[in-house]
Amino acid sequence: MSRDKGKRSGIGRMILRTGRMMDRTIRSKRDIEAYCYFYQTGTIPHASGKHVLAVTDPSEMAVREAFEQVGTNLRFLFCKPGQQVIGIHSVMPREGKTFIAANLAATLAFSGKKVLLIEANLRKPALAALFGTSNETGLSRFLSGGTSNEVVQRTSIDQLWMLPAGPVPSNPAELLGNGRFRMLIDRGREEFDFVIFDNAPASVFADGLITSAACDLNLFVLRAGVSRKDEFKFMDQLTGTGSMSHLGLVLNDV
Repeated sequence: MSRDKGKRSGIGRMILRTGRMMDRTIRSKRDIEAYCYFYQTGTIPHASGKHVLAVTDPSEMAVREAFEQVGTNLRFLFCKPGQQVIGIHSVMPREGKTFIAANLAATLAFSGKKVLLIEANLRKPALAALFGTSNETGLSRFLSGGTSNEVVQRTSIDQLWMLPAGPVPSNPAELLGNGRFRMLIDRGREEFDFVIFDNAPASVFADGLITSAACDLNLFVLRAGVSRKDEFKFMDQLTGTGSMSHLGLVLNDV
C-alpha cells in the first residue's frame, strides 16, 4: 500500500469514528448498555408486514418470539408477588409504545393470562382503530362517572380485554388524577392477571407520570434510529426526583 493510500484509509476511519460519536440517536442494544443502567427486557425486530398486531401474523414468528422473551423477562422486574400492572411509556412521540403495548398484551393473552389493555393516552387515542372497535366509550367515560362494565370491551383475541380511551376530554390529566382511576386499577388487579397501560409521551404531557404511580413496572420504549441518547437523562431525572419508579426498557428495532 502506498503512503498516500494509507493516509486516505486512516482519514476515512477517523471520519467514520467521528460520525459515530456525533450521532446522538440510539442505534442498537449496545448504545443502551453504554449509556443507561436500566434493565432491558428485550429487543423487538422489525415487522416485515403491515399488520400492527404483528404477533397474530404467522409470517412474523421472529417478532412473536421476541415478545414472548419480553414476557418471560418481566419476572426479573417484578420484585414482589402479585405485581401485575405495567405502564408502557415513551419519552417522545413515534417511538412505538402503542405497538409494544398491544403486542405485549396479546402475547401474554396467548400464554393463557387474562389481560386488560387500557389506553391511557386520552389526547391522541389509537388502540380502538387498531383493534377495529368503537372509541365512543372508554376510559374518559369511566373516569367521568361511568361503570367498567359499560366501557371494557372484549377483543377478538381470547383472554384479551381492552379499555379504549373514549372521547377526547378537555382535562385528561385532571381525569387521570381523580379517585376513579385508582378504583379502576384496584378492580383490574382483582379480575385480571395483567393490566397494561398505553400512555401519552412522558416528556410532552404529565399524564404518564400520574398513571405510573399505580404501576408495578414502567417500561420505556426506545426506537432504533429515532430515539436519542439524551432521553436517558430524562429517565434519570424521573427516577432521581421520585417522579417515576421501577423502570425498564424495550428496544423497538424497526
